[in-house]
Amino acid sequence: MHVKISLDDDFPLNSSNHQLCPDFVIDNKTNLKYFSIEEFQKRLNVSESTVRRLISKLKNNKTERYFLLFQGKYYVSLNARNHSINCKEMRDSYTQYLKKYDWKIWGSVNFSESLNLNQIRKLASNYFENLQNKFPDESFTFFFVSEVNSSREGYHFHFLLDFTNEKTFGLVKGSSEVFFRRGRKNLSANTLIERFKSEKDGIRYILKQIKEVPDGYDVFLS
Repeated sequence: MHVKISLDDDFPLNSSNHQLCPDFVIDNKTNLKYFSIEEFQKRLNVSESTVRRLISKLKNNKTERYFLLFQGKYYVSLNARNHSINCKEMRDSYTQYLKKYDWKIWGSVNFSESLNLNQIRKLASNYFENLQNKFPDESFTFFFVSEVNSSREGYHFHFLLDFTNEKTFGLVKGSSEVFFRRGRKNLSANTLIERFKSEKDGIRYILKQIKEVPDGYDVFLS
């Protein structure tokens, strides 16, 4: 169970509007999730005392919301784990930005023909719209980044996808595979779509050419 709220300057940190104890709370402007202490512990494999010390350490940070109080319970952003890192280099900066999200799917799509950046963007946008149409009750976060083909002209792309309902994982994964593999005239795609694993270096891997291809990436939220 989750709750979606607006985290603006007027948001009451100890809201009593909902008599609920959700597993996570979503900021409806950014789709960032804030997890209960229990869920945060499971995801990072840390103790409750470690999480509470982290919250205490971050209480004086004024530049970013790492946690919030909802119905008297703390909810913590995954970004809290990286609070001490301050990177200026583009790849490192985007790595830290993307680690804020709770990605469900990691994907790589390489087409049989040489596509330019405009064609890549159109396909990525169409894919996102297709997901929205097929799963209208889901909140999606989608990031794609283009990369130069090594053996021919043109580009391929990698992507990250998050959504709110874990139970739809199989359906979303299957729909994604069908979308990229279905016939488009002479265009076919070699795809790898799998469950995102935070312990792997998948985020830094897909960002290896982000500086060299500055017009080849974007974030879509629903």
